[in-house]
Amino acid sequence: MFAAKPPWIHVFHSVGFHVSLSLFTLLGPGRQLILDGVKSLSKGAPNMNTLVGLGALSSFAVSSLAALIPKLVSHISYSYTFLVSFGIQCLSFFL
Repeated sequence: MFAAKPPWIHVFHSVGFHVSLSLFTLLGPGRQLILDGVKSLSKGAPNMNTLVGLGALSSFAVSSLAALIPKLVSHISYSYTFLVSFGIQCLSFFL
């Protein structure tokens, strides 16, 4: 469909871009949601923010580990960044 791709388009497929976008989402708009989830979990009454926060943080942790040690997910090949994207999508949906 498109004959030529811009030379900078590969940036969107890099691990660094996905990590920085995830960190921005977790520390920016998702921070309040995660803090509310942690507060309610510490009070012993978890709510939906607890579930969303735990899911986003765990997907970020697994993806970061996979980016640091790629042999852990060699059977998935290069698709380990989908976990980072899931955390972003999850937070974006609930925000």
